[in-house]
Amino acid sequence: MLDYDTASTATDSDGTSVTAYGQRTAYINRSAIKDVPTAEEFLASKLLETKSPLLNTRIVVNRNYDLESLKV
Repeated sequence: MLDYDTASTATDSDGTSVTAYGQRTAYINRSAIKDVPTAEEFLASKLLETKSPLLNTRIVVNRNYDLESLKV
């Protein structure tokens, strides 16, 4: 939910993400946003950034491996 202007709110959601990961709510306050198109654009960009979880990877190496050769 985005609070903007003085008393306006806007919401957005991604159905595929909600189905895969569950409903999450973020409350954002941006009083500098003064109109609906800007609020919708802001929400769309935030949703695009956060709709998929970050990739986590675990690497297991044995003690004979040259750890300094790993490049992350």
